[in-house]
Amino acid sequence: MQGGMGGAALHLFRKLDSTNSWALLNLNMLNHGDVVQAQFQTAGHGRFARTWSAPQGKALLVSVVLDGERFAPDMLPWVTLSGAIAICNMLIARGLEATLKWPNDVLSRGRKIAGILAEAASDIPKLVLGMGINVNQSRTDIPDGLRSSATSMRQETRKNHSLSGVRALVLDHLARTLVLVEQKKVDLLMKHWREHDCHVGSIVNIRTNNENAPVEYHGINRDGSLKVRRADGSEVSIWSGDVTLASR
Repeated sequence: MQGGMGGAALHLFRKLDSTNSWALLNLNMLNHGDVVQAQFQTAGHGRFARTWSAPQGKALLVSVVLDGERFAPDMLPWVTLSGAIAICNMLIARGLEATLKWPNDVLSRGRKIAGILAEAASDIPKLVLGMGINVNQSRTDIPDGLRSSATSMRQETRKNHSLSGVRALVLDHLARTLVLVEQKKVDLLMKHWREHDCHVGSIVNIRTNNENAPVEYHGINRDGSLKVRRADGSEVSIWSGDVTLASR
């Protein structure tokens, strides 16, 4: 069944534990651009083993299989960032306000609307780029504790959206963005990111394994890491962590 990226195959399921997990288990039979989609996930997850849940048929839950050998090793961080850029551009094309939150979230009016998780197998040179986009959830579909921090395309536009239409549009944007990664067009990638970076010029807290303190947010580096300045004036690069606006 076609419907993957660039005319590749679409593997559509009513229910999976996780599209990323299924893709990783079946990489030998999957090709570059193949897409795994589930209407419902029983064990969807994001970074740091966090859960990702959504009512059946109301979110776009997909994993895109990528040939890892197409990308230079120093460009691999940009694969995850490209997923965020593609979703951001799709949302803007659909008339929504959208911003990027390093390293793998997309926001609309300050609330999370999508997340990305890239994973790789240890023995096969392929990547799996998982994307979860809140599409047709109503406010009551979102758990009580997340309603102030999460949103959906339906909530932002007051209308439902075709999941297949959203999928086709985001895959089109992803394909074009990944070409920039393959061609190592870092300046263009950074331009795309900086135009929609939600934390530019902010004081943020970055929680890592080693610290959790307010820092000046200076945007992303060419290698995809985050550049920040500590209170003592030292500049450091952060590869992994949670970024939140600091209390004023």
